[in-house]
Amino acid sequence: MKQLILFFILASQITSAQSFVAANPSFESCMVNVNDNRVASFREDLKRSVFQYAGSGAGSCTGTLINRNTSESDLGQYFITSWHCFKSGSTCGGSEFDFNKEIEFSFNYQSPSNQLGKVLKEIQDQYIENGIVTKAFKIRRKVRLVDKVSCGYGDFALCEILGNPIPPHFTPYFAGWSPFAPLVPAGDYITIGHSNASLKEASKTNYMQNGLTTYSPKKACDVVTKLVDFLFGWIWGRKWSTQVICQYVQIPFLDTRFVVFGYGYGATSEGASGSSIFNGNNRVLGTLSGSAPDFSCNGGIDYFGKLPDYYYRAAIKNVLNPANKWRIDESGIPGRNKNCYQSINYNYGQSFDFYPAAYYQNNNSITLNSQTDVYLGINSANTINIKSGADFTFNAGGIIDLGSNFEVESGATFTANAGVSACGFSGNYRTEVGAQPENEGVQYYEELAQLEIYAKLNAIEIPDDMDLPATLQKNKVVISASPNPVNDLITLSFSKITESEFHIEIIDAMGQSVFSKTESYAGQKVVYLPTLGLINGIYQILFSCGETKAVEKILITH
Repeated sequence: MKQLILFFILASQITSAQSFVAANPSFESCMVNVNDNRVASFREDLKRSVFQYAGSGAGSCTGTLINRNTSESDLGQYFITSWHCFKSGSTCGGSEFDFNKEIEFSFNYQSPSNQLGKVLKEIQDQYIENGIVTKAFKIRRKVRLVDKVSCGYGDFALCEILGNPIPPHFTPYFAGWSPFAPLVPAGDYITIGHSNASLKEASKTNYMQNGLTTYSPKKACDVVTKLVDFLFGWIWGRKWSTQVICQYVQIPFLDTRFVVFGYGYGATSEGASGSSIFNGNNRVLGTLSGSAPDFSCNGGIDYFGKLPDYYYRAAIKNVLNPANKWRIDESGIPGRNKNCYQSINYNYGQSFDFYPAAYYQNNNSITLNSQTDVYLGINSANTINIKSGADFTFNAGGIIDLGSNFEVESGATFTANAGVSACGFSGNYRTEVGAQPENEGVQYYEELAQLEIYAKLNAIEIPDDMDLPATLQKNKVVISASPNPVNDLITLSFSKITESEFHIEIIDAMGQSVFSKTESYAGQKVVYLPTLGLINGIYQILFSCGETKAVEKILITH
């Protein structure tokens, strides 16, 4: 009985420690701006999925817009965060947020790489408290709680933003997600958030531990229930999963979270709670639950609630994969740009100033597309003012109606193209020009998931931006790199070459090419790659031969 009491005391202490991210002023010098050149360029879209939110009783936290396996017209406005952001006290107690109240959302609260920390803050802060006018990137909306996980089994919430859509000039991005938790999670991970309720920042690590203990009864449970779902899931239409029971066989507070022991760059602090951690394929794996910080820039421990564990809860699964496709259950989906709308009508009861995008990101030009019509500045409560230096293009399949309350300042660039086919290719999710939105979502993602499962079975890591169909349908090359880890010389073995030459490239953890070589194929089966000059870390070796590609990951330790 004494042991049992001791366990509950220990559990309550851990829960309290993980229920918030403690502020530490010494961490401010450790923060890395999200547009710093250390953040790899392939992370660019992710930045637009992350926002800051705050409300009475909801604190100041970070959320991430999340993609769904649906057509674009049915995408919705869902986001993930940590449940303790909607609580007072720990995740195991205290009062909950009143979801009848509105929450203030701040998007694009960041500065460009050439003005680190110098964003014009007055742009973000022009807000009238009665909710009538928002001058930049702030909106007030009510939120619906879809499902939550709390206390000893994690710290996670899936929510939906209600009411008017997110204004198109916010250029929202809906992040992809993965229901797969790597057994040995070495790789390239990044978290993006608003520490201290400040400008958007990034932290990177190359290692994330799956729980605080190497033993977990959940692993055996996962294998059995996954097999049951595969064999018998058709009986219940896959609307729920037997895998949901596995979260309850975990050891509370020990293996219910991902753990990061410090970062290669960056840090987290209060306000970053709810920040997502993304894998090397830009897919969400979890949300920041809490920290045990120290006083060094790369020290401390961060805990992240595990999306792969919570995904199989029926409420969460049926939102993210409403068609209940098994392939999506196993592979997840990539992210999606939202720059093509059924219509664009700024009838939000709010006025907006369209500032230059260069104030908050590296790219200043913004293009917004409507399948039908565009309406801007239709009345005094919906004034649109494009500020000097801004560059906005609107494309419409129908008309573009510029009301008397639409203004363009001198020095701004505004382009209106009416009667054009505006919604063809849009980011990495649209398959062909003119694809019908109501048909593209489920079918495309299901095919993508099938190809990714094939890739995993063949031990190939497939980035989201790779030409998946061409890559996998013609994938004949087999490569292996040894030794791994490697000290001074990589031996790259390959077979089944069908072309006269091949190309090899080594990519570092920041996505930069550090070695590139093209050779003629004359029957050789081995290539030696020197590592002299390469710092210790994880690299990807990209092997291409004609339309065939293969990827091998290797760890260099001198």
